[in-house]
Amino acid sequence: MRRVHREYERELAVRSSESVRYAGPRNGLWTGSGLPTRPRKIDAVLLGRVELAEADMDVLNGRTSFFVGSAHAELRDVEVFNWTAPVACAFFNGADHHDLCRTVNRVRTLFYENGEVSTYVDDTGSHVVEHADIDADDRRANRRPPLAVPRTRSGRPPHEDQRIESHHVVERAQGRGLRNSAALHASLALPKKIALASHLATLQGEQYDLATKPAMHTTLIEGPPGSGKTVVAVHRAAYVVSGDTPPENAMDGNVLLLGPTEGYVTHVSAQVSALSDDADRIRVRAIPALMCDVAGLATEPTGSPTRSWRDAQSELGRFALAAVTRARAHHDDRLTVRHAYDQLRQATVSNATRDAADWRRYLGQLPPFARAVMTRAYLPLLAILRWAVEPNPVYANIEHIIVDEAQDLTPLEWFFIHRLNETRQYTLLGDLDQRRSDHTPPNWEAVLEILEVEHGDYSRRRLERGYRSTQPILDFASRLLPRESGATQALVTDGPSPRVLATRTSELGATTLRVVKQLVAHHANGTVALIGHDRTAVRSRLKARGWSHTRGATWSDGESKVEVHDADSSRGLEFDAVVVVEPTDFTKNLRRWGPLYTSLTRANKELVVVHAKPLPLKLERAR
Repeated sequence: MRRVHREYERELAVRSSESVRYAGPRNGLWTGSGLPTRPRKIDAVLLGRVELAEADMDVLNGRTSFFVGSAHAELRDVEVFNWTAPVACAFFNGADHHDLCRTVNRVRTLFYENGEVSTYVDDTGSHVVEHADIDADDRRANRRPPLAVPRTRSGRPPHEDQRIESHHVVERAQGRGLRNSAALHASLALPKKIALASHLATLQGEQYDLATKPAMHTTLIEGPPGSGKTVVAVHRAAYVVSGDTPPENAMDGNVLLLGPTEGYVTHVSAQVSALSDDADRIRVRAIPALMCDVAGLATEPTGSPTRSWRDAQSELGRFALAAVTRARAHHDDRLTVRHAYDQLRQATVSNATRDAADWRRYLGQLPPFARAVMTRAYLPLLAILRWAVEPNPVYANIEHIIVDEAQDLTPLEWFFIHRLNETRQYTLLGDLDQRRSDHTPPNWEAVLEILEVEHGDYSRRRLERGYRSTQPILDFASRLLPRESGATQALVTDGPSPRVLATRTSELGATTLRVVKQLVAHHANGTVALIGHDRTAVRSRLKARGWSHTRGATWSDGESKVEVHDADSSRGLEFDAVVVVEPTDFTKNLRRWGPLYTSLTRANKELVVVHAKPLPLKLERAR
């Protein structure tokens, strides 16, 4: 295994460093115009090996095994297929089987330590075998059946314990449909970092199926917190532009991956780049930043995303486009966004329009342009106007849009995004139980109507299993949900119960920071987050006790570090431990605790709630 991995690294390194010969007009050498770009460095990630029960002549030229990795490569005596190639279905146990899936005898997943293969996990279908003796298995690994022996005393996977020269058999969880469960549990136990960790090796069959759907297909993916929606989004973005994706599943244009915040962009960007062999065709943006880019604004305006429900309605987008048409008739080639906006303020609304009088009043009361560009509530409107007047070429040729945390977009934001999409194909991922505003659509049918997706022209899938939080954390947070939402089953069934600490208002800051320090010490190699409804108040408490801001959302007192968030900025993120302060202060929407539910479920392993005010009644009952 180590030999194959080293050969794979060398092959991809050579490929990345190859010079590109120029063929074109001589003046291109002087101007630099039209010159081909040097191949992007390809990360050599060897995922594992698929062994077959019989030799295959059609695909493998008589071989009985093949490897799956981050890029295709022909090595001395083995072939590595890109994870996006159809044959990789045999490794991921996808539903759309390749012919070779019928003869799979064993699937091997590799683990790494300091850049070297340290252990591997074999999945033979009826049981999972963990190995630590790598070099001995550069020969054929399945010549003789493995011996069943206990796991190490610590209960950790072998690559985290002392070196052992034996095999470990771990029975597969019955009825759970997991692929390579031992490797999956091992990866989930690792400390969390700010950036999203690689999940490619342990990508589950249902996640693989969703990530590898054809690009010219719209998919709606629902699921509770931690069910793998973001993992699917990242892999889907890489898949639809990969050179090894079958032509019928790929596309020629660019893909836009949208998340809620800049923290989300930081969280996923490294993995998007690592997974893709054509990352230049993937645009990863936070939705507010995208609207600023298109609207031509250097900074995001301040204020609430909406002031009234009319700020959020898709009808406002249609009025905006009609205003652009009227303004163009007056200004022709000299048309500007200000001209279109001023035309909109004239409140030209047909009497046939529903609530025509109310819309005329609303449009007539729009603020002057100079004030609108500084007001967050008008950002989607300004982006729609600017795109209609002068489209930003950075977002040209978008053929597929992936929207994570899709439950939080307003109808007007959906209207704006729809203007950018040339093929009107989407991947939407979200959870309506995490809605944070009454001004967002109450159901997915309303979203699909704005996106002009007809019934029957899309597939809908729900991910049921929770991979992020432990069962005790999910059970505690789920008390906030309506009964019809049902319970979420976590992959990790055990773990410490959430702690609820009551304190006095005067001691809230000191108690909170004491808990933070305890959790940081317990998760020294991971991440701890402090989440409150009022992030400014939380920061003030930290500053008053000698903590200072370092970068991003990180604060430090010189010894400990904590990520400081509110319900909005924590969306799409995960941490080893989370402290939630004053849950009663979190806003409700439609009488639901969506933002609080989101905040509680950012925790992977430990959750602590600190409060001086009375708890929400549903959480009080959960104690």
